[in-house]
Amino acid sequence: MPELADRLKGAVWGHLVGDAMGVPYEFMPASAIERVVFGHRGSHNQPPGTWSDDGGLMLALLDSMLSAGFDLEDQGKRAL
Repeated sequence: MPELADRLKGAVWGHLVGDAMGVPYEFMPASAIERVVFGHRGSHNQPPGTWSDDGGLMLALLDSMLSAGFDLEDQGKRAL
């Protein structure tokens, strides 16, 4: 069984990679997606590997919790 720290790292990486793979397909109906291809530019013409606000907000929340604990004011400032 992997250690908790390794599982947490995997969760963060999984979130960011999944987010980056999905960004080019945002706002498309599932029926319009024939296959997911790394490098597809999609709706916003972002470069490959770009994560969305979801990934950015997750990183901001994680940074806040690791440095300030559960501090809603700090979390809000980082989200802005």
